[in-house]
Amino acid sequence: MNVHTLSLTSHYRQPQGLHTHPDTMENYVERFLDYLAAEKGYSVLTLKSYATDLRAFEEYFRSCDEELTWSTIDGDVVRGWIVKRLDGGTSARSVQRALSSLRSLYKYLAKLELVKKNPMTLVENPKVSSPLPTFLKETEMDRLLDDVRYED
Repeated sequence: MNVHTLSLTSHYRQPQGLHTHPDTMENYVERFLDYLAAEKGYSVLTLKSYATDLRAFEEYFRSCDEELTWSTIDGDVVRGWIVKRLDGGTSARSVQRALSSLRSLYKYLAKLELVKKNPMTLVENPKVSSPLPTFLKETEMDRLLDDVRYED
């Protein structure tokens, strides 16, 4: 299915609950998602993920302060969102992916001079814990080696 022939709104946008004044996700993000689809060739699934991440962030910052806009938020607001997501059980990897969506959006907005400052410049990804290595017990190693056939 060719993304260019689709009605993009019906495939990756879920605009319910969005605000309609000029400084909204609907206006900024719509152009951004169209850019990702047309210029970058992102899949519909990726576009849905970006739209979901950006909508969740907008809902968060609007709940903090109705006066906040995409162009007035700062790194503290973004860090507050990270903490809320992590405290709510979202994995660090998922938060990193959402931050990637935000970074891409702000890079795009800055390139078009739609924002004066990029709040993402001082925001770091949450650390992803690495699983500890597991070791075989001596008895497990013996059993493993006992099953190996050696050629004489």
